[in-house]
Amino acid sequence: MNTEPAQAPRCKILREEGSIRLFIDDEHISEEEFDFKIGERKHLIKDDDGKEILATDTYIMAGSLMMLEPLKDISLADLSGIIIMISESSASLNSSLVEDNRLVVDSGSGTASYTLNLKYDDWTMNFSPREFLDGITKMYWEYFELEESLEGIELDSIPIIWKLEAQVREVIEESMSITKQLIKDTIDLLSSEKSEGLISLEFDFPPHLKFACEQYLMYFGQFLKDAGENVDLELSHHDGKTLFSVVPENKDIGLSKINEALSIYLSLSENRSPAQGSLSLAESRTQAVIAGYQSQIMSLQVENNARNLELRAARITLTGQQNLIGQQGEMIARQSEIMADQAKALANSTQSGNILAESLRIQEEETEDVIGGVVKVKAYDIGPLQLDIPEALRKVKDLFKRD
Repeated sequence: MNTEPAQAPRCKILREEGSIRLFIDDEHISEEEFDFKIGERKHLIKDDDGKEILATDTYIMAGSLMMLEPLKDISLADLSGIIIMISESSASLNSSLVEDNRLVVDSGSGTASYTLNLKYDDWTMNFSPREFLDGITKMYWEYFELEESLEGIELDSIPIIWKLEAQVREVIEESMSITKQLIKDTIDLLSSEKSEGLISLEFDFPPHLKFACEQYLMYFGQFLKDAGENVDLELSHHDGKTLFSVVPENKDIGLSKINEALSIYLSLSENRSPAQGSLSLAESRTQAVIAGYQSQIMSLQVENNARNLELRAARITLTGQQNLIGQQGEMIARQSEIMADQAKALANSTQSGNILAESLRIQEEETEDVIGGVVKVKAYDIGPLQLDIPEALRKVKDLFKRD
């Protein structure tokens, strides 16, 4: 019986004089040319008798798939047990929950894995890290249709098993895609389960106004308390955006009423007419908060405009210094424009516009997505309501008295 000899792996590692060299189809692949690193790591493993022995693995560390150009069409079987590591930056999940980590491809076992190091210190989700790990473990079992007997084992990484015939490019690209999808689906599921009875809005504030605007949002709880309703508020951040969540203590209160009250409250931020006559404690407190907010916004706007104009003036002055003397007339004209812009900017800074309304991210549809489709938020209208503070509080009180 004739049997064909087993085909030798295409990749070989040659160790000589303290160096490690990679060959593909007997051709040397230079680390310098493709900017990857070849190294060895030692670790303990257990043999068939359960004894620990020291093993040595050869690895290739690359910053991106592009740096692995000679290997991308090589199968796992042809890698001869070599481990491939894709660096943290290239294997980034761009997730607010998981630290950037390496994707590790073990050609010996045919496994690609991504370790889940959670950002515990910066956790801002409405579910706990434990709930996330439980959720992604269940999602993993369902995705790969694994046996029920494996359930109950909590994952700390996403291992994906590949056939040894699979090529390096496919393994790396598909493993990252699957890992990202599992994390997204888990976030979507957990957030939707936690979002019942919750209003969540996403704001994209100008960086120099962010703190002042967030302070104003957090006073909404006291505003509603003065109107007779208690709510829990939460501020969190995602990709530079501000997520503002409102949860009423009375679950029988319709979220549409909270939504309408919030619309009134955000509109009040631009009320520049002090209430006349005697004010209650709640009305005086609200007026003081609005006045303080408007003063902060005005000051920050003036400061930011002045800083921008100074930078512009400095750039023009530098350009002017590099010009010939004959161009000084043009430079003087530009300086005059800057002076006019400064006067205009200072005048405009006294009118902030409705920063809160302009920063609220609303799509054309009736609902909008927060955190990539996780929490659905009903878009509401912040119209030019001309309410003074006493009238606004009465309107909100009446709102919660409706049947």
